[in-house]
Amino acid sequence: MENDFINEQKIWLSNLIMPNGEFIMNNHPSDNSYKIVPYFSNISSIALLELNEVSLVKKYIIWYISHINTPDKFGVYGTIYDYYLKTNGELINTKDYDSYDSYPATFLTLCNLYFKYSKDISLFATNQKTIYSIANSLLSTFDSDNLTWAKPNYKLKYLMDNCEVYEGLVNASTLFKEVYSDDVFAKKMFNLSNEVKYKIENKMWNNSGYYYTYIKQNDHKETPNSKKWYPDASCQLFPILCGVIENKSSRAKQIYAIFNKNFPNWYNQPIDDFPNMFLGYIACLMEDYVLAKQFVDYSKKYILNNFKWPWYNVESSYYLRIMNKIFSLYK
Repeated sequence: MENDFINEQKIWLSNLIMPNGEFIMNNHPSDNSYKIVPYFSNISSIALLELNEVSLVKKYIIWYISHINTPDKFGVYGTIYDYYLKTNGELINTKDYDSYDSYPATFLTLCNLYFKYSKDISLFATNQKTIYSIANSLLSTFDSDNLTWAKPNYKLKYLMDNCEVYEGLVNASTLFKEVYSDDVFAKKMFNLSNEVKYKIENKMWNNSGYYYTYIKQNDHKETPNSKKWYPDASCQLFPILCGVIENKSSRAKQIYAIFNKNFPNWYNQPIDDFPNMFLGYIACLMEDYVLAKQFVDYSKKYILNNFKWPWYNVESSYYLRIMNKIFSLYK
């Protein structure tokens, strides 16, 4: 029975990548359109790589590379906007993105994992200038304190974004070393990843309250509301998700315990309008497979609803990654 759900999910997620490489969020159109958010597509592609759908992910990577901005409306090169794909095949550019730090960060993570699975050096050789442009767009998001802004016109330093930036820099360091033999740029990315990790700890962490803050302009720190799901409480889990802190560390265990205290029924009751499948994956990282399995069972109500919204590509991808983690226990 579980294998049926997994196979069905794999087929559904795979079919969200269109013939031209667009990775739509959901296959139920709204106003005759499918939305494309590259940030979500990047994260979703990682699950497909773990399922050996390498050629499919390559199509999406090529699409991403061919749609970067040169420059965008803020003058930044190497960013990418969100799009709509009309049911008649027309692609509509929204001329905006949700963030300009997490998009390139998650794409660089995806690229490194793609190379790990494929060893397809030709793709990166052909698009070397563009890959460097994307990496430099990430570097342009940094403030002088080595933390990143969400957008040029939205000056907030989010914990979630900076954790994804850390992970992206670590992956970029490996990518530029192994693919381009650029030890200088690889070292720059690696050193910066350490700076981000240090600043998340040094500037965002509040030891007395045992939480991470987020930072506004003029270095104003905002205390998160531990009872408010997004972005306050949910973002506290991202240092675990992105490897900023070790999953077996006392810090990770305490953060996870606080989250479970504040949201004791997250695994069998809705927190908001979305399934939030990443929670089950974090439970797996924390080796809490009992709650992860209960959460998977609970989430099937979304799958059995014909994959209708709010089920979308990221939810599907984390479902598959959870199941991969659970099944790996028995291999």
